Amino acid sequence: LLRRVRQREPDGSLVCLCGSDPLNLSGLVVAGPKLPALASTRVLYRDGMPIATLIAGEFSAVTAMTEGEA
Repeated sequence: LLRRVRQREPDGSLVCLCGSDPLNLSGLVVAGPKLPALASTRVLYRDGMPIATLIAGEFSAVTAMTEGEA
C-alpha cells in the first residue's frame, strides 16, 4: 500500500495520523516538525507531506493552507 501511494500522481489526498501510530515519521524520516508519540496528537498529510499538526489541542499549520482546509 505505501509503495502504491508513493508512486501515484499527487491528487490532494489528505491523511490524518495519530501521534502514537507507527507510521508517524514526522520529524524523523519525513520533513516537518517532530510530533510527540501520544494518542492525543495528530498530523495531517496532503500527498504525503505534513501540512498541519494538533498538539495539546493547539492547531498549527506547517505549510500554507486554504481557508477551506483550515
